Amino acid sequence: MRALFELGISQWMCLTTFLRSAWIRRGRGVIGLIIFPIRTLVYLFFLLLIQILFLRRGRMLFCLYAWLRKTDDVMDGDDKPPGRKSLEIYLDEKDRVIANFSDGEFKVYDIEDYMLLQFQRDMQRVGVNVTEDLRKIWYYLRCDFFRRENNTLAQRDWLNRQAIAFDGLIVGGCISLIGGDPTNFRKIVTEYDGLFTRTDWLHDLPEDLRKGICNIPKEAIEIHEINIDELKKCKSIDELLQNDLFRIWYEDEVQIAREQWKYLRISLGNDFGGSLKGKPIFAFLVTKLMRLWFNQSAITQTKTP
Repeated sequence: MRALFELGISQWMCLTTFLRSAWIRRGRGVIGLIIFPIRTLVYLFFLLLIQILFLRRGRMLFCLYAWLRKTDDVMDGDDKPPGRKSLEIYLDEKDRVIANFSDGEFKVYDIEDYMLLQFQRDMQRVGVNVTEDLRKIWYYLRCDFFRRENNTLAQRDWLNRQAIAFDGLIVGGCISLIGGDPTNFRKIVTEYDGLFTRTDWLHDLPEDLRKGICNIPKEAIEIHEINIDELKKCKSIDELLQNDLFRIWYEDEVQIAREQWKYLRISLGNDFGGSLKGKPIFAFLVTKLMRLWFNQSAITQTKTP
């Protein structure tokens, strides 16, 4: 009975986390009030579809993503730690959750931890172990938090290594959870310097800069003499592009990303580089989701010379 109750809590938290995430990113302003219901329906549709197709594996995907989304939002300042906790205490508790993740049932500190608890139970039943991947993802999230808190600028080499790691861990981890083999996929994304994550960074630049997250390489800032404090005041890509020094760097990055995407699609083919071989339905859905996400990204919507 307790396990069923905790399952219900985890699914409720998944749903509310997705809705809050959609509201934060798409629900603000008059236009947002129109986009938010549409984005909400899309979330609910894919939630239902993946739960039906993947069953327990689908639930694992959503529980893990929602827990990471929730904790990342707290670190970014989009959400507050529960129970009037300080951010330091909240993150220390999450560090302990991750450290004890593989040692049986860990201590649940906050209601969102039921999502990770359910993920752990389903992981053991399915026979998939992504514990090390989860710990590495958490490590990189903490690195981002450290960079933001200390206003640290990162070198391009470090950012590329982080992007490669995120692509391999997050997308590769999803492939593992639905029963695929991410080995070939991870080799391919390494060749393209973590293009999925870099595309996401370019898309989220205005929001990230306002939060103090700078994914513009230190070398580019120095070469183009970009004033980060000026960029932090901008609320959209269009506003950022009014800054001539920033625009030169950004348009170059967008052009490089577009060219790389052409070749990445060929390399991945219809089965994600063989990672989803023998799973045509899964491969079709993942490919469609990838293309939908790419078509909505800033690099396809930004006009370049």
